[in-house]
Amino acid sequence: MNSNYFRLHSLKTRVTLFTLGVFLLSIWLLTAFVSRTLRQDMQDLVGAQQFATVSMVAADINDEVLARFDALNLVAVALPSAISKGDAAVQTMLESR
Repeated sequence: MNSNYFRLHSLKTRVTLFTLGVFLLSIWLLTAFVSRTLRQDMQDLVGAQQFATVSMVAADINDEVLARFDALNLVAVALPSAISKGDAAVQTMLESR
């Protein structure tokens, strides 16, 4: 019993346990730091991808809206001449477009 007590309080045992504690604490701190850094990098990357996707979809929608405005302008240019010819001419012109 006495020899077991001295083994636990010997200098070798204390140095070994202290070194093990420092090593485990270092591993834990490194893991926490890497985890936080990785999480931030992933959030930045996903945010950039989502922004790129939304920008591309918005550009496509804008192009479609502009194409429809151009088509409406073409109809609006031809409409006054059809109006002067009567309702049937307007209906025929709109159906042909």
